[in-house]
This record gives sequence, C-alpha cells and structure tokens, in this order.
Amino acid sequence: AQRTKPNALVNESNIFKDGDLDWLASKVNNTFLEDLKGDPEQEQYAPNKQRREVKSGHYVLVKPSPLPDPALVSFSKEMARSLGLSDEVCLSERFARFFSGDIDAVPGFISWATPYALSIYGQE
Repeated sequence: AQRTKPNALVNESNIFKDGDLDWLASKVNNTFLEDLKGDPEQEQYAPNKQRREVKSGHYVLVKPSPLPDPALVSFSKEMARSLGLSDEVCLSERFARFFSGDIDAVPGFISWATPYALSIYGQE
C-alpha cells in the first residue's frame, strides 16, 4: 500500500534557507481547514475559551492565551534549520512571543484545538 505524505508546514524545496518568521508564515499550509470539518457551534461559543462538550467536528478555532512575559530558555537548532529559521531569528523577542502563544506576533497563522476523546463516547 502506498502511503501519502501529510501536508507539511514548509515545502521541502524551501528547507534550509535562512528565513524570518514572516517567511515561515508565508509557507503555512492550512488545507486541513478545507479537508476536515470544524465544530459547527464554534462561532456560537467564540472565542472558545471555556471548556465545553464538542459534539461534532474535527477542530475548534481558538486563539491561545499568550504568556505575559515570555523568555526563551532554549530552542532546537536542528528544528530551526528544518523550518528555515536562523539562530538570530530564534533568539529574537518576536520568536519567544510567538512560540509562547502570541500568534499576533506573526500574522498568517491560524490556531485551533482538537476535541478530546470525540469518538470514544460514541459521538461523530
């Protein structure tokens, strides 16, 4: 059986280039939003910050709550290289803000959460 490769965050032809966070955002592929079903009640419960039962759908759009004063402790140089990010970018305040939940620091990203144990209880 032939396995298909899942959609990647960054196209392989762009790996190992020194890009910044805006460059990374330009490579984002959110096709899962088209391929999967969102919770039909997510708009009713926006901004989706309270715990609730999700009866249908694969994801709920939700904006994370950023940390108030993030500080970078460490980062993986290997992963940064895979994403096309330089050490300089990874050491920036903007990088720390973004990877601690402040998605407004880098426009172009969409955040989401998956319902936990959706099908275990016999729901869709």
